[in-house]
Amino acid sequence: MLWQHAGNLRELGFCMNIDRVSLSSAGMKAAVAALMVSSSTAAFAQGVPIVKPGAPGERNTVLTVEQASQLAGATYTPADVDFMQGMIVHHQQAVEMAALVDGRTNNEDIVALA
Repeated sequence: MLWQHAGNLRELGFCMNIDRVSLSSAGMKAAVAALMVSSSTAAFAQGVPIVKPGAPGERNTVLTVEQASQLAGATYTPADVDFMQGMIVHHQQAVEMAALVDGRTNNEDIVALA
């Protein structure tokens, strides 16, 4: 299949001989790069849904492009930053406590949770 794009590579200014039998490492890299550039990632991205996770117990929501654009402009406050920084410490403590469970209890619920 790569050889089918040889003409396109020449049109893009790649001056190398590409055939079905041999292709140097540098030539392969150039050919792959050209194919990647020529692929339409924008068309692919338009077919991928934008999902907003639901709150605990609620369903996820598939957003329209307009809704996603509005969310992209969302801002945060210093209180949001403080909360998230506190959650990092909180969850790190949970990880440390879970590591202490092994060999300290035979309670199956605690072992399963850890």
